[in-house]
Amino acid sequence: MKLKTTLSIIGDLRLTYLTPFTTKKLFQPIAEDLFFSDGWGDEATLTKLKDPKTVEGPAKPIQITWKERSRPGLIERTGRFQSPLHRFLPDESKQALVRLYLPKKYDTKTPLCLVFPMTGDQGFGHREKTFALPLIKKGIGTVILINPFYGRRRPASQKTFVAKTVQDILAMCLAASEEGRSLLQYFRNEGFQNLGVAGVSQGGMLAAIVGAKAPFPVAISSSLAPHSPEVIFTEGLIKGLVDWKALGMQPGKQATEKFRDLFQMGSIDQLPKPLASHAVFLQGAKRDLVVPKHSVQRVHEVWEGASLNWLPGTHLTSLSLHTRSFRDSVVKSFEAFTASV
Repeated sequence: MKLKTTLSIIGDLRLTYLTPFTTKKLFQPIAEDLFFSDGWGDEATLTKLKDPKTVEGPAKPIQITWKERSRPGLIERTGRFQSPLHRFLPDESKQALVRLYLPKKYDTKTPLCLVFPMTGDQGFGHREKTFALPLIKKGIGTVILINPFYGRRRPASQKTFVAKTVQDILAMCLAASEEGRSLLQYFRNEGFQNLGVAGVSQGGMLAAIVGAKAPFPVAISSSLAPHSPEVIFTEGLIKGLVDWKALGMQPGKQATEKFRDLFQMGSIDQLPKPLASHAVFLQGAKRDLVVPKHSVQRVHEVWEGASLNWLPGTHLTSLSLHTRSFRDSVVKSFEAFTASV
C-alpha cells in the first residue's frame, strides 16, 4: 500500500511542482519496487508479442470449469480456463481465473459487464465491493477477471504486482485483452444479449481495447484510461517509478518511441471504432497526473459519438472518492445500449 498511499498524496500537488527530479526523489525511496527492474525481457519474445498476427482473427473459444456458491441476493460462480495466450505466460498465469455474479432472477436479457482490474487490483474483493454487489441491486451482472501476473496468477519470482520486465507487462496486457475477448464470446454463445466491458485506469484501457475489438456491439465504460498504453510509463507520474537504468536509457523521445512501438496494438489509433459508440461512456480526471488529460481527450476525439465526463480530482483521489461515478458510468452505458436494441 505504500505506493498507492504515496501516489495519492503526491497526486493532489499541482503539475508545476512535479519536475522529474522531484518525482524521482519522492517516489524511489518509498516505493517497494520499480517497474522493469529486470529490463526489457527477451527480444525475440517481445517481437512476437508486438506482432499483430499474434492476436489477429476471432476470439479463441474457451471452456470454463465453474464452481457455484449461493449467496443472499445473488449467484456466484468461480471459473477457470486456459488463457488463449498461455504460451507467453509463466506457469502460474496460464490458467485464467474469473468470477461471475448474477442476480438470483436473471435471464438472457440481463446486462452482464466484464470488469477489468486497475493497477494493483489483484483479487476479486475490491471489484466485488465497488462494482459487482452495487450493480446486482440494479439488475446488472458482473464478470471479474484476475489478470495474468496478478494475485493467484502471479509467478513466484514476482513479489508484488509491479512487472519485472517490459515483456511481462506486454504479455499481461495482451493476454488479459485476449481473455476478455474470449469471455465476451463465451457469454454471447451462452445467450446473453446485453454485454458490456468496464474498468478504471489500467482496467479502463483494457475495457476500451476489448470493447473496440468485439465483433458485435457492446456497452463500454472506460474511466481514467489513456489513449495508448505507453503514455502511463513515458508521460505521467509513473515515469518516476520506472527503472530506467535497467532499461539502459533515460525517459524521453527514444524511450517513448520504443514503448509506443511495443504497445501499438493497444493504441486507440490502431483499434477499430466501437460498433455501439452511443453506448461508450468515458471519464477523465481534470487534474490527473498519471494519465494526462490530452490522452483521455484523444479517445473522445477518435470515438465519435462517445460521451465524456470530467471528474474534479486527480487520478488517485478519483479512485478513492468517485467509485459511484464509475458504477454510474456502467449503468449509463447499458441504458444507452439497451435503449437501441
